Amino acid sequence: ALDERSLFEAGNSKQLAQKIDAWIEDEEERKRMQKVYAQSAEKYHLENSMKKMEEMFCEAIQESRK
Repeated sequence: ALDERSLFEAGNSKQLAQKIDAWIEDEEERKRMQKVYAQSAEKYHLENSMKKMEEMFCEAIQESRK
C-alpha cells in the first residue's frame, strides 16, 4: 500500500470493504493512483528481483568467506 487509503487491519473485513468502497466511489482518484501504483510496481519486475537476489547471494558468499 502506498498510503493509508489502501491499508486495513488484517482480518477486518468491514474496514477492507470501506476502503474498497472509497476507491470505487472516487473514480478520478482511482485512475490517477492506478498510474502511481503501476510505477511503484516497476521495482518488483522479475529482472529487478533477480538482480537484488544475486546481490544478496554475493553478499552472503562474501560474509561466509570472512
